[in-house]
Amino acid sequence: MRRRVFPLILFLFVFTLVACGGENDDEVDHDDDAQDDDDDTVDDDDDDTGDDDDDAWSPPTPVHAYYERAPSQGWAWQTEQLAVFARYGLTMILGVDESQTGSEELAAYLRAAEQADVPVRLWFLVARNEGLYANDTNAEHYAQKLLELAWWLIEEDLPVQWLVVDMEMDVARMYMLLDLFQQGLYFDALMALLDNRDPEGFDRASAVYRQMVEDLHDLGFYVMLVTAPLALDDLEDSDTSLQDIMDIPATTVQWDEFSTMVYTSEWVQNFGLPFSSYLVYSYGKKTVEHYPDRASIALGIPGLGVMTEPEHLAADIAAAKAAGIERIQVFSYSCVANLSDPDTWHETFAADPSIPPPDGATDLLHFLLGIADDLL
Repeated sequence: MRRRVFPLILFLFVFTLVACGGENDDEVDHDDDAQDDDDDTVDDDDDDTGDDDDDAWSPPTPVHAYYERAPSQGWAWQTEQLAVFARYGLTMILGVDESQTGSEELAAYLRAAEQADVPVRLWFLVARNEGLYANDTNAEHYAQKLLELAWWLIEEDLPVQWLVVDMEMDVARMYMLLDLFQQGLYFDALMALLDNRDPEGFDRASAVYRQMVEDLHDLGFYVMLVTAPLALDDLEDSDTSLQDIMDIPATTVQWDEFSTMVYTSEWVQNFGLPFSSYLVYSYGKKTVEHYPDRASIALGIPGLGVMTEPEHLAADIAAAKAAGIERIQVFSYSCVANLSDPDTWHETFAADPSIPPPDGATDLLHFLLGIADDLL
């Protein structure tokens, strides 16, 4: 059985690593329109910041947002789009890397966003040669650089309260696995993947990220996580084996908001299976089950594959709401802005909750991940 199942598991992991959360070279792969002005600024004396002992605390809701890497089409374009965000009551989740700490352009954009009454969360990435995403191989570097960004925001009195941690495998390692897989070197890919297991390193990284969140709380920030959805499948048993093999200590840290990337268009395109909005509903329910007060979800990708019309995104948003989630992000804003009639896509955030019919592809996905978890 193992010989028959492992190629399926390997494909599942490689796909999840790259297609469902990996970097997109064109647009790298989200606060609340009801928040008051004080909620959108750093407040060193904020006693409401979530912490490990405050299980009753929950982030604001609803929060409808777009992800966008800065400056994807230049800072002038980025700033011009603030009028759209203000009109629809949307939050910008702006991707910045460690080189942009201290950036005068970023500071000017954040002040313009404050003037436009548009909340901005900063989605933080490190240098590509440092892994790009947060994971258990670069925890110390990532934590240091994110804290440097936080201190700069405070020193410049910039209006950011939320920082977003994108937790995925080291980008070079994930593409190495993909390359082996595409060459048909399945055994080599499997061995490389299994060699990723490092329980001690996983535990050390978990401790680093827990301390990072505590330090950011002390500075007055909230910390949101966005990660691969299989972290939720890993919670079905008593270990963290799936997360360990992916290098993502996602569920071992108390985040203020927990989001997973459930991009139905990519799942269909890369798996070739008929995933539907039920995939969003299924992972939405899992998120609410494990993080009832902090559940969040990232959807997309508009314009890719089967997501060619606004109603396709609306169906995913309706499914997320039916699962009990109103903290919804879409990746990415530039994808929508470059489509015809972007306003019809922005309006999908207002979709009413609707439970989609089940699909076999989603059930198969959870079944295979369950086998993988058992074998690991």
